[in-house]
Amino acid sequence: MSGKPQNRDVWIEIMRYFQISLTRDKADNIKIRRRTLLSLALTSPGLTSIALDELWRSMSSLTPVVQILNNTSSLVSGANNPALQWNSDHWEIKSLSRNKTGKLISIVSPYLLRIERLHYQNFPSQEEYMLWQALGTFDELNPLCPRLRELSIFIHYNTAASWAYHISPLISSPSMATIRLNTQVGYLNSEMAACIMLDTLKYRRIGITSISYTGNTSYRVLLRAMSFTTLESVALPSRRQDGSSLTPAHITSFYRIKNLSSLDVHLSHFDDPRALEDFGKWLQTIGSESLSSITFRGLLKDVYTCIQNRTSMTSINSFGVYIEDVHNNSAVHLSTIISRLPIIAPNLHTLHVEVISGSQLTLLSLSDLLSLRDMPIRSLAIYRSMVLASPTKGLIDIISTWATLRNIL
Repeated sequence: MSGKPQNRDVWIEIMRYFQISLTRDKADNIKIRRRTLLSLALTSPGLTSIALDELWRSMSSLTPVVQILNNTSSLVSGANNPALQWNSDHWEIKSLSRNKTGKLISIVSPYLLRIERLHYQNFPSQEEYMLWQALGTFDELNPLCPRLRELSIFIHYNTAASWAYHISPLISSPSMATIRLNTQVGYLNSEMAACIMLDTLKYRRIGITSISYTGNTSYRVLLRAMSFTTLESVALPSRRQDGSSLTPAHITSFYRIKNLSSLDVHLSHFDDPRALEDFGKWLQTIGSESLSSITFRGLLKDVYTCIQNRTSMTSINSFGVYIEDVHNNSAVHLSTIISRLPIIAPNLHTLHVEVISGSQLTLLSLSDLLSLRDMPIRSLAIYRSMVLASPTKGLIDIISTWATLRNIL
């Protein structure tokens, strides 16, 4: 087989069977899929391009580009003359003629163009993030990964917030849509690093649609995340760390977001009851238009304040609460929240209720849960939040109540 393969569309579908997910696949499966794709790439010149598209679609490092660049440099110059070489704490860029540089870039560019997802399970090494800067010195490689859509980074605890500026060459891609930042507990600089990254994206006018951030946080992170009018999904599940919180004036800016479909937020960002009520009013607006999934985290009283006056949020089909009350010192009970669901989200089909370990709250009874019998529940997850006098009978009652039930945890 040479040139373009026959039944190219069929081969593309076959290659997609080996598509790699660096966030979901296990390490062994990733290795197997990469080896398979590489074997297919070497099988025939006609399959090379298709296999490489899939092989490079999801990457955990840009260092393979160095090998391609240096191998090409040796072929172009006819000598062992690497174009890029790591020298202790920086990348040394060899001096090449304009013609030779153009040939190098023309060979490397298609590989960078294939990258759609970058996932750093561990914080990028100095060698890695300095490489972003080194490659960015070539004007023809700007933006560095033109089709990059998703960036996921685990931020190490002892890293200065200023590292976030190194990421500029990556997030300048006009197709960037998803950003995921995860940090170790107690890393105080993560909040500032997240702010720097979100500011960079905003000032470069990148249309981010999905933001996920876990780590030390503040109202500043949430406010920056909600400044993207293109936002479709946002997850900021961590408890607020500093003393400041959102005000009613801040909430008014949320109304510029028109297409949000998924929201996961910790309610500690709304210390001011007026801000929490205004947040609920905003939810009422998008809950009847675009919002399909909502998850609240925090205290029972805050969840209730947010939902007590909400009605007929018809677009919501998934509702989750993670309750952090330790003591039963609130006039609001879990059953109060559950009883509001038919009024708030009549089309609900996914429910997740979880209570913090060691909590002394009054938990749900079977009758509390079965009060939702007229709702089209398909998926039910109840963790540490319900007491069953007879677990076996209770499970039977739950299953027999919802013929539509597909998952129960």
